[in-house]
This record gives sequence, C-alpha cells and structure tokens, in this order.
Amino acid sequence: MANRRGSGEGSIYQRKDGRWCAQVSLGYKPGGKPHLKLLYGKTRNEVSEAMKRTLRDQQLGLAITSDRQTLAQFLSDWLENTVKPKNKQLTYRSYEWIIRIHLIPGLGKLQLV
Repeated sequence: MANRRGSGEGSIYQRKDGRWCAQVSLGYKPGGKPHLKLLYGKTRNEVSEAMKRTLRDQQLGLAITSDRQTLAQFLSDWLENTVKPKNKQLTYRSYEWIIRIHLIPGLGKLQLV
C-alpha cells in the first residue's frame, strides 16, 4: 500500500492509445461537480512531473486553469481573486470598468491556450 497516493493527490494511468494521463482534482465547480484537470504526455515520468507542478501551483495559491478557458473567464477570475483582495476598492472598480467596457465585448470570447 506504500505506492498509493493520498486523497486529492491525483492519479496516473495509461490510455488505450499508449499515452499517459494524470488526473488532478481542483476542487468543485459551482454546481457541485468535481473540477478535474487532465494532463497528457508520452511517458509516465512526463505526466508525473506535470502533476507535481500542478499540485505545487495549487498549494501556492496560483490560478490553475482548465484547458478551455476564455479571456473573459480568465479576467473575471483574475479580477476577483488577485486584484480585489490585494488592492484598494477604487483600483478594483477602475480595472473592472476597463475589463467590462473595453476588453470583454471585443475579446472576451477568445480561447486561451
């Protein structure tokens, strides 16, 4: 049993097509469904390292995004979780206005890579 991972540490498995996959839990979505991030690679070591980086980033409080995120989603998350707690209210409001009026209408639907 020494080789088992603890709860919340993710899992690694090989897919039928030969690629390796790591699955990491990032908590829960607003609807109550689990929020999972899948990491793919050619070798077990490759996905193991990617999983370690993802878990480390999660512990450091860095934003871990899903693979399919729009600019609007990223900016909203950044505004609420980075700007709001660390800046004055006036700064937050001016950033929110710039994002809402200028960025999201024209660029918000773009997918981030």
